[in-house]
Amino acid sequence: MPSPQFFDPPQKSPMDPVQNLADNGTMDKVNGGPKSSKTENLLNKIDDAVASAQDPKGVVSTVVQPVKMLLESSGAMKAIEAGLNSFMEDIPWLMKGLDEVARIHPVVTVAVLAFKAVYNMELTRRENDKRIRALYIEMKDMMAVLIQLRDVKDTNDVGPDGKTIEARLQALIKQTAEDIKDCANACDTYAKKRLLVKVLKGYSWEAKLVAFVGTFTKRRTDFEQALAIHTARAVEAIHGDVHIIQASVDAVNAKLELFTRLFETFVPKELTTMKEKVKEKGDITIVLSSEAALRELNDFENSLDIQHKNDRSKKRSDFTMKDLREELRYDFETSVRKNLETFAGKFELYQRQLKDELTKTINDANNRILTAVKEGPHDKIRNSELKLIWKEMNWRRNVKARLFVMTLRDHFREKVQEIKLIAASDAESSREQSRTDDWALEYISVTWLQPIMEAFDDDGSGYITITEVNQFTESLPTELGWSSQHWIAYWAVGFQLAATKYKEKIEHILALMYGLRSRLLPENHYWADYYLRKVWSSVVEITAGLQTPDLPDHLEAKFEPYISHEEERIRKNLQDIRFDIDALDTVYVVAGPGRIEKHLLALIYLLLDRDLKLFRIAQTKILHEDELWDSADSLLWVTDSAVIRVHDLADLYEQQKMDVDAQLKTVACGLFSNLQDLSEIWSTTNTNTQHFPYTVSNEELDANGPDAELETLLNYPLPTEYPLSTFVYETKDEVTASPDSSQPQAPMFGQWSGYVYTQDEFPEFLVWSWIFEAVPDDENAFQASGVDYDADPYTLKGHYSQAENGVIEAEFIITYESGYATEYYKGHLDEAGSFTGFKGVDENVSEDNHSSLFIFRRISPEIMVHRPSPMELASNKYRALWKFALEAVVTQTRRRLWSWSFFRERRDLRKRYIELNIRLWEFGPPLDEEERAAFLHMLSIIPKHFDFECDGCKQPMGGGRLICLDCRSDAPQLWQTVDFCADPRCYSASVTQEQRYYLEKPHVPTHDLVKIRTFVQWGDLPALDQTARAALQHCRQRMVASVETPSEEPKDAESSAGSEDVSGPKSQSVHSEGATEAPATDDVFRCFACHTVTELPCWYCTQCTDCVICDSCEAKSLLPCVTCSEPFVQPSWYYGSNPKDNFMCNVCSVKGLDPPAEMQKDCLHTYLHPLVRCKERIDDPVEPPEPTTEDRLILLESCVRSIQESLGDKFGSMETALCSLQQTMSALMAKLESRSNGHAV
Repeated sequence: MPSPQFFDPPQKSPMDPVQNLADNGTMDKVNGGPKSSKTENLLNKIDDAVASAQDPKGVVSTVVQPVKMLLESSGAMKAIEAGLNSFMEDIPWLMKGLDEVARIHPVVTVAVLAFKAVYNMELTRRENDKRIRALYIEMKDMMAVLIQLRDVKDTNDVGPDGKTIEARLQALIKQTAEDIKDCANACDTYAKKRLLVKVLKGYSWEAKLVAFVGTFTKRRTDFEQALAIHTARAVEAIHGDVHIIQASVDAVNAKLELFTRLFETFVPKELTTMKEKVKEKGDITIVLSSEAALRELNDFENSLDIQHKNDRSKKRSDFTMKDLREELRYDFETSVRKNLETFAGKFELYQRQLKDELTKTINDANNRILTAVKEGPHDKIRNSELKLIWKEMNWRRNVKARLFVMTLRDHFREKVQEIKLIAASDAESSREQSRTDDWALEYISVTWLQPIMEAFDDDGSGYITITEVNQFTESLPTELGWSSQHWIAYWAVGFQLAATKYKEKIEHILALMYGLRSRLLPENHYWADYYLRKVWSSVVEITAGLQTPDLPDHLEAKFEPYISHEEERIRKNLQDIRFDIDALDTVYVVAGPGRIEKHLLALIYLLLDRDLKLFRIAQTKILHEDELWDSADSLLWVTDSAVIRVHDLADLYEQQKMDVDAQLKTVACGLFSNLQDLSEIWSTTNTNTQHFPYTVSNEELDANGPDAELETLLNYPLPTEYPLSTFVYETKDEVTASPDSSQPQAPMFGQWSGYVYTQDEFPEFLVWSWIFEAVPDDENAFQASGVDYDADPYTLKGHYSQAENGVIEAEFIITYESGYATEYYKGHLDEAGSFTGFKGVDENVSEDNHSSLFIFRRISPEIMVHRPSPMELASNKYRALWKFALEAVVTQTRRRLWSWSFFRERRDLRKRYIELNIRLWEFGPPLDEEERAAFLHMLSIIPKHFDFECDGCKQPMGGGRLICLDCRSDAPQLWQTVDFCADPRCYSASVTQEQRYYLEKPHVPTHDLVKIRTFVQWGDLPALDQTARAALQHCRQRMVASVETPSEEPKDAESSAGSEDVSGPKSQSVHSEGATEAPATDDVFRCFACHTVTELPCWYCTQCTDCVICDSCEAKSLLPCVTCSEPFVQPSWYYGSNPKDNFMCNVCSVKGLDPPAEMQKDCLHTYLHPLVRCKERIDDPVEPPEPTTEDRLILLESCVRSIQESLGDKFGSMETALCSLQQTMSALMAKLESRSNGHAV
């Protein structure tokens, strides 16, 4: 862009910071700006077209059309890409100029702070999405226009229209700040979306993001026009006409076209991979309507982040089909609105910190005294004491860190000695000596050289700069009143003391969480397990590496004020964002400036302390499912920041040719020593107690916080109650049209039931059932309401009319209270009275634009479920209708008679739905065609084994998990296990070394297995191994003894059921009073539940004494009643963990019987106990050992001897054969000679 012409500058003032910038060349750089890239030149042409008020037709012909031609050229996108890569390089100059403008014109501060906050967020973003960065370039160009305000020194400058510059810009600046915030929030929301969601809903999202280009272009034009009135660029009044407006519109459209093309071109690699995978499944509309395709794509995305089990993924979670469906249902506006709840707190926190920095910058500029000649670089150091050292040493802009620290030590020692020399004769000097903090000199020495260098050398380069010195001194809170040596001593030893204190607190909180785990409500177990699985290992990897100092106890008190100050500062920041850290940039703004390790443990402690309170609440209240998910996510972002810091340090050390592992063991007192290589900390040879020495008392577990904290702690509302979902059973009187109502109203009122389907799948989802009711004051409208399968309230509104051909046409929309995407339906009544048509995701739904079809009939849902699909009717109409008639009549008859078979079928059907629902939405083998059924939403409390998949079906596992004990011995790392789900088809499979690279030998079905029904942490696996092996060995020994000395078997099952259970858990018998006890000996094993004699194979409890369970009882989860001894099905998954569980069957409970007084619940077996699979031991074939060198030589000698003997035999045979051949030839020759002689005679 051409440089604008300005008025003559005012006379130089010695206190004018703007003139100061002009003198040192900074303002010239701001004037010119950074070197324009091809991208910016291209975009600036379009912006000039928008802002231009001259020759509109020329603008269109000379600017807009060439830009459109440029869009078609092959080099345009390369030029844009080069500009995107240089985006960050241009920002510092712009920031300096904006700071100066904000000092002169405070009215622009709100927009400047918003832009700087967004820039800092982008600066810390690890994902490099060039499409998002392109929007930030537009934002930057818009803000660059404000630099022109430096030429308007008077804030009350009045324009030709009588308005001051402040009044003219106030509303515009405020709106610009809101636009920046909205754009950043939309980009933040988009960045958090899953890859599959970005692909399936990409068009609508990208269109919304591109729209911000037009917004920023308009704001830039508004700024240009407003500033032109108050600057030298205002040659004449600005007048607009139709041609000018048209030129601007065309230019904006050209820019939008450019950015639309940009969004199509600069697609991230992983997004391209997902797009190609989706394309394999067909059109996006087809994919959205296919449950099988969505599940396969969902599994594919999960697999992208989990490559090998040794590469322990930092994923937030494995997303299920339920998560995917829920996210797909949210539209752009709803997603952005929900994200704003978190983003707003983070944005305000950024702005507050930046405001403090901007205030400080302005104050420094106002208080700076310009001197004609600078004395040297030391003048830039703000601390007087360090400035003196820098000046005396004649250092320039940087100095080696080691030399700097040693100079500090000598300086402070000399200073103390000087004070001591005159202390005896001068009382004032004595008081001065008491304030010298000479105790700190002990720690400013070579011994503590490393931590002191880290405190100053923030970037780890080995050199300390003037900027780093200022940052170090200014990070000390002034209210503490510490001396420089006190402050340095803190970083020498105080930081390590504080870190050790936080480590102890963190370990104690984790111990309490594990202790509270068994006390949680069953509904909270799932997410509590998820939290501990994700958080515990990530935190332990950091705290386990911390080096514990050996320092005097009194030192902690000297540093406590700063520790408390920082803890309170971080706590306040966390409260501002409601303890919800949703991205990496949030970690940095909460922790504050500087190295993340300075505040890492304090941040982890504060988050854990709040989460411990959630665990206590979870004992009595059912938490929202996102409560603990968000808590775990926050801590994972914090630990991720540590991992990223380690990677940056490793790159730096490699560039400096240093030993990376050795350096990481010393930096930050060893906090990062485990993060570069996790193999050592999680090695099976590493003792478990080293990382998990947690013991807590019952008194600590029983402590609870006040209920008043609930509202301040929880980010999601607690349900007031959890009643049974009975709405699906409620009936409503059918609404019919009144007798005098006229057509076409009557055909639409009343009950409708039906399905949404596609050409390939019928039905696509659950049966819908509505009762259309009339809308007051609108005779052509109808309405309905209800709750969908996900317990989400919705409303239905529609209208109908009669076409010229007499057909009733109707359309309606469904809107959800939660904000899910609105659904649109449009159809007509056919000749059979069915309401058929199309369903879509936008209001333009039609035969050419729809995602699904629908069909509704005026019948009850119980009958509708039997109706044949349109495809069946087309294939064999009469057969399908006859089958429908039979099933409908049987259903109505059984329901009317209230037969037991009717209720039994409903019970079995719901139990089957629950099983299939879990497999469809959460985990387990995928459904086959026969198992494909309607979905039923329910609250699942079955535990999921996070980050582990079945080695048989290759699906995530939930419920029961079987671990191979034999293969555990081979794996070098704790997480390297061979796992199976509870399906016998899976745990009967073999696993090769190609499938699990860490196996020394293949897994075979004869290996020993342990079965767990609760989530197990890595740290618990060694103890589980030990108890499982011991239990298995004991079971086999007892089984062998029982086979050798068989006992008398009861005559029938009834006598067996009434016999005493000699194998009850921990020797506690379970039998009915007065029951006949069958003779038994210690050598007989009876099933714990059914009391029959059990043989191999069977299950054996690792926590109870001689508790054996047969396969049948284990599969059904049967427990014996403590009063009648009859087996009953375990009522709930975590049965036995609730003090109210009485271990009685329903019959005894209804009779009001009391459990035996001597019963001890803690001694009773439950299915939460681990079980080992006890069967005959079949050892793997023993492979011969590798032969030694001597064995190889002997074998070689034997082979050579064998070859020689063989060759000798062959040579002898050949010699004999040759002799025989020779004799034969001689005989033949003799015959020939004799015949020749005879003829001659």
